[in-house]
Amino acid sequence: MQNTLIPTDIIGRLKNPGQLEKWYENYMVKAKLTIDNSKTLARITYFDKKVATAQTQIVMFDGQSAYPTASNVQNAVKPQTEHALLWGVRIFTGVNATLNATDWAVGLGAIAELKNARLTIRSNKVTMLIDIPINEALSGLTNRDLGFIPFEEPIIWAGQQTLDFSLDMPVGVVAANTNVMCSLIGMGYI
Repeated sequence: MQNTLIPTDIIGRLKNPGQLEKWYENYMVKAKLTIDNSKTLARITYFDKKVATAQTQIVMFDGQSAYPTASNVQNAVKPQTEHALLWGVRIFTGVNATLNATDWAVGLGAIAELKNARLTIRSNKVTMLIDIPINEALSGLTNRDLGFIPFEEPIIWAGQQTLDFSLDMPVGVVAANTNVMCSLIGMGYI
């Protein structure tokens, strides 16, 4: 019987020390990226939050935020050897006139315009995902899955490269005081 207090990926790392690091390094080497072994491989989450009110497109991770704590990615470009291997995105929504005062809820809530949105991601101007229906984030049956969209193939966000992330709303503009936060989830050297 598995201990439910320890996540399965941690149990795997304890059973096979160094294996995950080897897989990650092999993936990066095949992508012809420089590895800095002095750093620690860790689970990472990059987040960005934006005011969605009156928008037909929300662009995230562009370094263009009017709020100082709206993102943990400065200038939308990471240091040269800090590559990220991303395997999914979690979407949060909230309603508040002030972005940084928003109480965030996992998933899309009752915001109809977002349920019809489409996600596009480009890494260094190469399209990795295009027009993925965001309503896939509604399919989770548990709180753990709610708002989460796994990528069919991991996306590499290489250091010193841009990541273009956009949500396009084909059914009109988003209602007043609506805010969106997206968290890219993966692993990388820190």
